[in-house]
Amino acid sequence: MTKQTKLFFAACLALAVIFTALAVTRPAPAYHPHLVVRTPTSQVITFVLDDQKNEANCRQLIGQLASVTQTTCPACQIDPQQCLSQLPDDLQSLYSAARLDYPSARFPNGVVGYTADNPSQALAECMASEKVGAGQKTAITCYPAHSERTFARPGAADINPMWAALAALSAFAAAMTLLYGKGGKQHLQELGGSLLNRLGAIPRRGKQLVMLAIDVLTLESALWLAFTLRLERIYVPAGDILWLFFALPFIAFPLFVRMGLYHAIIRYLGTTALSAIFRAVALYTLLVGAIVFLTKLEGVPRSVVVINGILVLLLVSGSRLVAREWFSRLQMDHRDKTDHSYRDNVVIYGAGSAGMQLATALSYSREMKPVAFIDDDATLHQHHLAGLKVYSFADLPELVNIHAVRSVLLAIPSVSRQRRNEILKAIEPLPVRVLTLPSVSELAQGKIQLGDLREVSIEDLLGRDPVPPKEDLLKANIDGKAVLVTGAGGSIGSELCRQIASLGATSLILYENSEYALYAIEKELLRQIGHPPIYPILGSVLDQPRLERTIQSFGVQTIFHAAAYKHVPMVEKNPVQGVVNNIFGTYYTAQAALNTGVETFVLISTDKAVRPTNTMGTTKRFAEMILQALHHQHPDKTRFTMVRFGNVLGSSGSVVPLFREQIRHGGPITVTDPRIIRYFMTIPEAAQLVIQAGAMGQGSDVFVLDMGEPVKILDLATRIIHLSGLTEKTPEHPDGDIEIVFSGLRPGEKLYEELLIGDNVSPTDHPRVMQATEKMLPWLEIHDLLARLRQACEVEDSEQVRSLLLAAVEEFKPQCGNEDLLRKEDSEALSA
Repeated sequence: MTKQTKLFFAACLALAVIFTALAVTRPAPAYHPHLVVRTPTSQVITFVLDDQKNEANCRQLIGQLASVTQTTCPACQIDPQQCLSQLPDDLQSLYSAARLDYPSARFPNGVVGYTADNPSQALAECMASEKVGAGQKTAITCYPAHSERTFARPGAADINPMWAALAALSAFAAAMTLLYGKGGKQHLQELGGSLLNRLGAIPRRGKQLVMLAIDVLTLESALWLAFTLRLERIYVPAGDILWLFFALPFIAFPLFVRMGLYHAIIRYLGTTALSAIFRAVALYTLLVGAIVFLTKLEGVPRSVVVINGILVLLLVSGSRLVAREWFSRLQMDHRDKTDHSYRDNVVIYGAGSAGMQLATALSYSREMKPVAFIDDDATLHQHHLAGLKVYSFADLPELVNIHAVRSVLLAIPSVSRQRRNEILKAIEPLPVRVLTLPSVSELAQGKIQLGDLREVSIEDLLGRDPVPPKEDLLKANIDGKAVLVTGAGGSIGSELCRQIASLGATSLILYENSEYALYAIEKELLRQIGHPPIYPILGSVLDQPRLERTIQSFGVQTIFHAAAYKHVPMVEKNPVQGVVNNIFGTYYTAQAALNTGVETFVLISTDKAVRPTNTMGTTKRFAEMILQALHHQHPDKTRFTMVRFGNVLGSSGSVVPLFREQIRHGGPITVTDPRIIRYFMTIPEAAQLVIQAGAMGQGSDVFVLDMGEPVKILDLATRIIHLSGLTEKTPEHPDGDIEIVFSGLRPGEKLYEELLIGDNVSPTDHPRVMQATEKMLPWLEIHDLLARLRQACEVEDSEQVRSLLLAAVEEFKPQCGNEDLLRKEDSEALSA
């Protein structure tokens, strides 16, 4: 702000103060109708009416009064008929609370003085006027001679409108100079930032004292304004009413303190604090009314108490809301000024309740600043919600450019996954990152708080809504039973545990070989669920005696066998351990179940068991054949069921976490082949379908889950880049952010996954679960193959292991040679 601007501002401010003083000290002329009536009985009745707006109005009123008087008293002499710009000195006392030497009466619009040769006659006339007024329900009070009076409308001060207008004009000029003068807005922000820092440095007790001082001013101002509004003039308190003004803080503050009005943090003021303010002000109003009426305080109209209560409520709550808004905006403006990169501009997609709550939460955010809403509802367009304007989706590109929007936040938790996918496809071409709120089901389950935002999940990209589960199938093998899950710390095993714990199991046994994984899932279940009793057992599925002891100790009735090696290239490089864990781990667990009388055994299998091209898929198919043979060998014992499905999103082997990690490190994203496709399913949906499929099995059943439409991995990688607010780096766009490189198929990996079916597939009672009829080997042949596999594994003969797998699983067509790392190292050592 320049020196000239500062001088002009100071001059305007000084003029505003001077004109205000003149407006108060030099009141405008008041026109008081004045009439003197001399009666035939030698009485003199002096009428002085309240001031009128102008002389014409005054003369009209005095003429009406004279006409009525002359009609009711033809013999009376009316003298003089005049309007006085100011009352004569001898009549000043009629508008004061001074002692009079003669009786007087006060009525709503004026004062009457009674004088006569006989003082008793004058008093009688005054008393008669009071009785007549009482009969007509007119408030007339007669005061004997030499008495002090308290009028219903005691003294008033008139403000000169000319000086008041000049004062307002000067104040407006000063404000405009401060706001729009050169550097004025910046100066205001600097002052505000300085004030914010100073207020922030004040101790908590000091801030409470500031609030208390503001409330004192508020209470006094509210009562004064209530009188002014009620009496329709600038009110000047006098007499006993001054004590009421003095007593207000002592009435209010015990209530305000008790209701917690000085414990709330202003900048985070919410509806709870506003409710406390309403209750405190309501009690305060009742107390003030009780004091006024019980003490019979004269000169306080009943309506003043009500008006005062309304004004106190508006001013006390309003001052706090204004302070909250001011503090919030000042704080954000100060942050934006000191660090322009501090907050990202964001657009909220969805102007419903979730969007409103998100906008409110982000108003206090240190990272994001909402600038607009986008909504599909045309009736909301161009309206303002939570201080933000609502636009249509067609306006989004323009908003991104104008406001430099960095992110779009999806606040549409109840929309279908298909619609969410359509929205994401529409946003994808824009250079913005997309974040989303949790789904309704996640909110209902309490997994995520409403204020949480996350990156767009792969479930949103796939656009397939899960089929609602059948409750009877979900609970058939779990409700009222002790359930054991092997591999309980893995991606599938842990989700099975989460769902089993909520389905009425009497106990849940977590069987896991990894100490940390077991600790993590136990901690999560105890924190989120707390029931049924959860027992963590550290052990290997290759330890059959420990398995049998565990099953017997807890009376296990249902086993979900999820423990397995599932990563295709890793098993291809370590085929012997893949066979040991996947084949013999399943065999030992199944034998433990048979020996201890377990009712149901459900194997978590894979789509890669269908016409396998790798060792992992072949071991899972062999594990299925073991269970089929055991069921036919012992048809009246444990019921064995197998469930196959493909890739699950977010599992340890899923590409999605890998892509996100590669993006966080700046790329590149690695895709094996531009043509590769995969089927995907969410972990919760897969676990849910596994539980339902297991309940449908009669023994040796192979169930297949419908995985929906296949997804091209290259397209998936491209969409994740775009929805992260980045661009793909290509030869055509060398300035892009993330490059996609092709690494080639890994050992054992298919280019095109087949549909997850075997031969002779038939439907079941569930639309997403099918049943496959597979070729089986008799138990004796399986037993012989197991013995030979055991011998080959003991000597780490991966070639013999591979030959036995080819003999056992006729559909096994290896995609690569023997990739056993130990064998390769031994061969190279011998060659050297």
